[in-house]
Amino acid sequence: MLIDTHLSKKTGIYGRKIFFLYPGFALNTNIILRLREQEFELYKLEEYRKLKCLLEKYPDSIVLINLDSQNSINVWFNFIKYFEQSPKFSHVSFGVFTDKIREADEERYTKALKLEAGFYSLSKTFGEIMDCLMIKLEELKAKGCRQFLSMNCAEDKGSECYFVSGNMMYKMKLLDISSIGLGMKVPEKYVQVMKTDSVIRGLTLVLGTKQLKVNAKIHATRPEENGVYALLIFTPETPDNFRNFVRNYIYEEIQQRLGAECLSLEWDKNEYVIAPPEE
Repeated sequence: MLIDTHLSKKTGIYGRKIFFLYPGFALNTNIILRLREQEFELYKLEEYRKLKCLLEKYPDSIVLINLDSQNSINVWFNFIKYFEQSPKFSHVSFGVFTDKIREADEERYTKALKLEAGFYSLSKTFGEIMDCLMIKLEELKAKGCRQFLSMNCAEDKGSECYFVSGNMMYKMKLLDISSIGLGMKVPEKYVQVMKTDSVIRGLTLVLGTKQLKVNAKIHATRPEENGVYALLIFTPETPDNFRNFVRNYIYEEIQQRLGAECLSLEWDKNEYVIAPPEE
C-alpha cells in the first residue's frame, strides 16, 4: 500500500501528534511507555467524541485505537471509515490494536480500511508489535526532523530558571524544554554573561513544584526584544534520572493541556452505529 505522506513544512520539522484512544492497561504499560522513551508526541484520549474537533485542529495526526474498548467492532469500523473517506481528514492516518477480533472482522478491517498506521494483533509478542509499529511510524514521518520532544513553557508563569555567580543571582524565564536542553529568555541586563559555548554550572530549573539543578552549555543565542533567546544543551554528564524526570514532566504537562483543551471542544454527534455512505 502506498502511504500518503503529505506533510506541511511545520509538520516535517516537528513531526505528527499521535492520539491513542482508550489504550488500557496492557498498551499503557508496554507500547506507550516505549513510544515515550522514543519521544514521540503522544497523547491518550479517553473520549472518542472529542477526536473529530482535535483532528480539525491537527489535520496531520496519527490515531491509534484500542478496538477492545468502549465501542463494538462494527462501530469502530464505521468510525474509522467515516474519517478515512472524508476529504477534510485525508491526511490523518489510523491504526488499530486488538486481542479479541474475529477472523472475519479482521479481514473486513484489513481489506475495507486503509489503516495507514497499521493493524496490530495483541496476541503477538511485544517485540513483534513494536518492530512493526516503529516501521509504520517511520514511514509516516511521525517524528519529523525533531528527535526529542520539546514543550513550550512561555505561557507557564511558574516555569523559570536561575543560577548564582559570585554574589549575583541571574533569573530567566524558561521558554521551552526537552530532555536534552532548554530555551530561555535572557533579560538585556544579563546578556553580557551569556557567552556562546560557556557552561552554566548549577543552573536551577523550576518545573511545577520541583526544582532541579543541572549544568548546561550555551549552544546559541539570538537577539529578541529586551534581551536574547538562549539555547542551552545539558552537558554529557547529566544523569539519566534527570533526563527521565524532564521527559515524564513534559508528557504529564502536554496530557493535562490536552485535557483542558478538550473541555472547550464540541461533542461529535455523528451516529457511528450506522455505516457512512460510500463516496
